[in-house]
Amino acid sequence: MSGAEARLGRCALEVLQGAVLLALASFSAVNAQDAELPTLELEVPADLHVGEHARVLLSARLPTGAAKPLLVTPFREGSALEIVKGRLLRSDAADATANPLRFELPVVALAPGAAVIGVRVLAYVCRDTCRAVEVETRANVVVLPR
Repeated sequence: MSGAEARLGRCALEVLQGAVLLALASFSAVNAQDAELPTLELEVPADLHVGEHARVLLSARLPTGAAKPLLVTPFREGSALEIVKGRLLRSDAADATANPLRFELPVVALAPGAAVIGVRVLAYVCRDTCRAVEVETRANVVVLPR
């Protein structure tokens, strides 16, 4: 191997090492951002019959600094279920100072069949500056005949 080939090989190795370090740094930054996102869990009623009123429970764990604005927007897919209240704020939580926040989403079973209930949560994550983050979760619901 000539001196030029050896230098070229070392240069390629340095470029490759730099690319690997950059990829690892990017992966760490993405994981750090994911740790700053709210986590959501929905608990749906096991037995829901046509005509019944029920509550779907939402648990929203917020990142550090839970005193930020929060907007919860429930939605549904399918016609078996109706959501009674369309938007909730932090003040609608069972305890607005708790973490996780717990919300009760009132629903009415309209017709037998399957539906999907979901929520979108808009929150703010702040370090040196604040940025809006939106997360979503869904759960399947089955409405049984009377």
